Amino acid sequence: MPLLLLAIVVFTLAFVTPLAAAMDCRGATPLPSDLRITPPAVDVPAGVAAFAGGWSGSWTDPDGSGDLCTTLVVEEVLANAYARVVYSVGWAPKIGSGIPNFWRATGTISGDLLTFRLTDPNRPTLRFRQTGDTLAGTFQNSGSAALARATDVRVLDCRPSPRAVATPTGTRDRLTAAELMSPPPGSTTPVHNDYFLPVGAAAPPRHALRGVLTIPAFSVTPTRMGCPARPGTQKGFTVAFFTDGDRVVPVIRDIVPDANIILSPGRVWSEPGDGGLSRASFPLPLSTR
Repeated sequence: MPLLLLAIVVFTLAFVTPLAAAMDCRGATPLPSDLRITPPAVDVPAGVAAFAGGWSGSWTDPDGSGDLCTTLVVEEVLANAYARVVYSVGWAPKIGSGIPNFWRATGTISGDLLTFRLTDPNRPTLRFRQTGDTLAGTFQNSGSAALARATDVRVLDCRPSPRAVATPTGTRDRLTAAELMSPPPGSTTPVHNDYFLPVGAAAPPRHALRGVLTIPAFSVTPTRMGCPARPGTQKGFTVAFFTDGDRVVPVIRDIVPDANIILSPGRVWSEPGDGGLSRASFPLPLSTR
């Protein structure tokens, strides 16, 4: 039977800009939207107060395999030598997890050394030793980081401004039958999620369907917190499905082994502009962590 079947793989795409050879870390690390640097109070010792503010630089593995942009913001230092910090990393081709992230933590300052632990399950320890306007860091007593003062930490935030994506206006003008049946385009642009649902004068499906959907391996350029992460290849997978009324149902509702695809029910319907075909939307969320 004729079928216009649309498979939706739900993951966030973004263009990826490689870091410059000079490690220009502007726009390379995520930062919290409520970041705020509080000037040290008058009772804070000078050595403790010297850590306050933003710091930017990069990590290098002991074997020199690569560099990873990092941002350290000491939001507040207290007279008792405690410090509130934000620690952030971007992505690099070889070292680190490849996933941008930031953490808030509380650290202590002893002499010229700031020490804190991240709020990950393994509770890794970071140490940053200050010499003038530079910091030398270690992670679990390994690797090395070199950071310099950052006068404006906002330029280090990699999260882009929200992009406006238009919603359907009553008639289908995106993901039309002609577009879906044509060869894949050379590039894609964001499409509002509502376009993957019935639009306009939708009607029940014209066909009862069952079959097997096979998606080959494909490349992904994911994001985290709106920041580009390390590109990779997503394994292909196969899923059997059938329709029940206006629902597309996977035969097995589970996470596909190795592919990290979460199988979930979808929708099936028909629209006037589809020339007698049925249209289906099958969400296939991709779990990256």
